[in-house]
Amino acid sequence: MTTHPLHGLETILNLWRDRIHTQKPDAKLTVYSAVLAKGMDGDAVPEAVVPVLEQIQACADLNVHVSQPKGDRAMAEAYKRARVHLYPGHPRDYACWTLRDSQAAGLPAVGRALGGVEDAIDNGQTGFVVPDEDAFANVALQILTDDGVYTSLHAAAAAVERRRTWATAANIVSQLWL
Repeated sequence: MTTHPLHGLETILNLWRDRIHTQKPDAKLTVYSAVLAKGMDGDAVPEAVVPVLEQIQACADLNVHVSQPKGDRAMAEAYKRARVHLYPGHPRDYACWTLRDSQAAGLPAVGRALGGVEDAIDNGQTGFVVPDEDAFANVALQILTDDGVYTSLHAAAAAVERRRTWATAANIVSQLWL
């Protein structure tokens, strides 16, 4: 999980607590967030983030961990060690940078059809764009538990032919800013 704490993390934590962890108790959810990592260390966080921080703290016995975001190479390694990127999406997040990075590293993803998620995930090939919370939990569990599904999605996400040229990447970025 790499999105801003106020962009759907509460939903992911609820799904983790109620649906995913109950079926796969050995799975680990790592939340990469600078503000939450500071909060976990006892530093003050913005008032709007306090409920999410409290929810994270309440999930400590459910294999939920908070980590400071890392540099590009270290995050790429973290993506390579992970099994699935849970990405809730947000209506104003059209870039989905961390989702794009994780896909480029070969990490299958599950996301809602919000913002730019549908542009970042090749639905059914490199991950799944799902319509609701039930589908989100079901697909996440399938990727976590079914080696065949994981392997297929990982191979497609990591495929060299899927990588964009610099010209295509520049065109995508320029469209985001126009």
